[in-house]
Amino acid sequence: HNLQRAPASDVLVFNDLAFDDAELTITRAGIPISLTEREYRLARCLFANLGRPLSREYFYERFWTHEEMTSSRPLDTHIYRLRNKLGLTADRGWQLLTIYGYGYRLESVAAGSEASVAS
Repeated sequence: HNLQRAPASDVLVFNDLAFDDAELTITRAGIPISLTEREYRLARCLFANLGRPLSREYFYERFWTHEEMTSSRPLDTHIYRLRNKLGLTADRGWQLLTIYGYGYRLESVAAGSEASVAS
Protein backbone atom coordinates (compact mmCIF):
# COMPACT_ATOMS: atom_id res chain seq x y z
CA HIS A 1 0.00 0.00 0.00
CA ASN A 2 1.19 3.47 -0.83
CA LEU A 3 0.27 5.70 2.10
CA GLN A 4 0.64 9.33 1.14
CA ARG A 5 1.17 11.99 3.73
CA ALA A 6 1.22 15.72 3.42
CA PRO A 7 4.65 17.25 4.02
CA ALA A 8 5.14 17.94 7.73
CA SER A 9 5.53 21.65 6.97
CA ASP A 10 1.85 21.73 5.97
CA VAL A 11 0.71 20.70 9.46
CA LEU A 12 0.68 23.07 12.43
CA VAL A 13 -0.06 21.71 15.90
CA PHE A 14 -1.58 23.73 18.75
CA ASN A 15 -2.00 21.52 21.83
CA ASP A 16 -4.29 18.70 20.61
CA LEU A 17 -5.41 20.51 17.43
CA ALA A 18 -3.57 19.82 14.16
CA PHE A 19 -4.14 22.11 11.17
CA ASP A 20 -3.43 20.58 7.76
CA ASP A 21 -3.16 23.42 5.25
CA ALA A 22 -2.88 21.04 2.29
CA GLU A 23 -6.16 19.28 3.11
CA LEU A 24 -7.85 22.23 4.88
CA THR A 25 -8.66 19.96 7.82
CA ILE A 26 -8.32 20.14 11.59
CA THR A 27 -8.03 17.10 13.80
CA ARG A 28 -8.22 16.86 17.58
CA ALA A 29 -6.04 14.04 18.91
CA GLY A 30 -6.20 12.49 15.43
CA ILE A 31 -9.99 12.71 15.07
CA PRO A 32 -11.20 14.91 12.17
CA ILE A 33 -13.44 17.88 12.99
CA SER A 34 -16.12 18.64 10.39
CA LEU A 35 -15.58 22.20 9.12
CA THR A 36 -16.48 24.22 6.06
CA GLU A 37 -13.60 25.74 4.10
CA ARG A 38 -14.44 29.18 5.49
CA GLU A 39 -14.52 27.82 9.06
CA TYR A 40 -11.10 26.23 8.50
CA ARG A 41 -9.64 29.47 7.16
CA LEU A 42 -11.12 31.53 10.02
CA ALA A 43 -9.77 29.09 12.61
CA ARG A 44 -6.36 29.04 10.91
CA CYS A 45 -6.30 32.84 10.93
CA LEU A 46 -7.20 33.01 14.64
CA PHE A 47 -4.47 30.51 15.57
CA ALA A 48 -1.90 32.22 13.31
CA ASN A 49 -2.64 35.44 15.21
CA LEU A 50 -2.81 33.91 18.69
CA GLY A 51 -3.02 36.64 21.33
CA ARG A 52 -3.57 39.43 18.79
CA PRO A 53 -6.87 41.34 18.63
CA LEU A 54 -8.37 41.09 15.14
CA SER A 55 -11.02 43.53 13.96
CA ARG A 56 -14.31 42.53 12.37
CA GLU A 57 -13.13 44.38 9.26
CA TYR A 58 -9.99 42.22 9.16
CA PHE A 59 -12.13 39.08 8.94
CA TYR A 60 -14.62 40.53 6.46
CA GLU A 61 -11.91 41.77 4.10
CA ARG A 62 -10.32 38.31 4.00
CA PHE A 63 -13.23 35.88 4.19
CA TRP A 64 -16.38 37.49 2.77
CA THR A 65 -17.30 39.14 -0.51
CA HIS A 66 -18.79 42.62 -0.49
CA GLU A 67 -22.21 41.14 -1.38
CA GLU A 68 -22.12 38.89 1.70
CA MET A 69 -21.46 41.77 4.10
CA THR A 70 -25.07 42.82 4.71
CA SER A 71 -24.78 42.41 8.50
CA SER A 72 -22.33 41.39 11.21
CA ARG A 73 -24.16 38.12 11.82
CA PRO A 74 -22.17 35.89 9.44
CA LEU A 75 -18.96 36.46 11.42
CA ASP A 76 -20.71 36.05 14.79
CA THR A 77 -22.31 32.81 13.59
CA HIS A 78 -18.98 31.42 12.35
CA ILE A 79 -17.23 32.37 15.61
CA TYR A 80 -20.00 30.64 17.58
CA ARG A 81 -19.59 27.49 15.46
CA LEU A 82 -15.80 27.51 15.85
CA ARG A 83 -16.06 27.85 19.63
CA ASN A 84 -18.25 24.74 19.69
CA LYS A 85 -16.61 22.62 16.99
CA LEU A 86 -13.04 23.24 18.14
CA GLY A 87 -13.83 23.28 21.85
CA LEU A 88 -12.28 26.72 22.34
CA THR A 89 -12.84 26.67 26.10
CA ALA A 90 -10.58 27.37 29.06
CA ASP A 91 -10.61 23.73 30.16
CA ARG A 92 -9.13 22.82 26.76
CA GLY A 93 -6.57 25.64 26.99
CA TRP A 94 -8.24 28.28 24.79
CA GLN A 95 -10.30 31.39 25.18
CA LEU A 96 -11.87 33.08 22.14
CA LEU A 97 -12.70 36.53 23.46
CA THR A 98 -15.16 39.00 22.00
CA ILE A 99 -13.71 42.51 22.06
CA TYR A 100 -16.75 44.76 22.28
CA GLY A 101 -16.99 47.18 19.36
CA TYR A 102 -13.85 45.76 17.72
CA GLY A 103 -13.59 42.05 16.99
CA TYR A 104 -12.10 38.90 18.49
CA ARG A 105 -8.92 37.59 20.10
CA LEU A 106 -7.91 33.96 20.63
CA GLU A 107 -5.80 33.36 23.72
CA SER A 108 -3.99 30.39 25.13
CA VAL A 109 -4.87 29.90 28.78
CA ALA A 110 -2.64 26.88 29.43
CA ALA A 111 1.10 26.47 29.79
CA GLY A 112 3.04 24.83 26.98
CA SER A 113 0.62 25.74 24.22
CA GLU A 114 3.13 27.22 21.80
CA ALA A 115 2.60 26.36 18.16
CA SER A 116 4.95 23.73 16.83
CA VAL A 117 5.46 22.16 13.45
CA ALA A 118 4.48 18.50 13.43
CA SER A 119 7.19 16.05 12.53
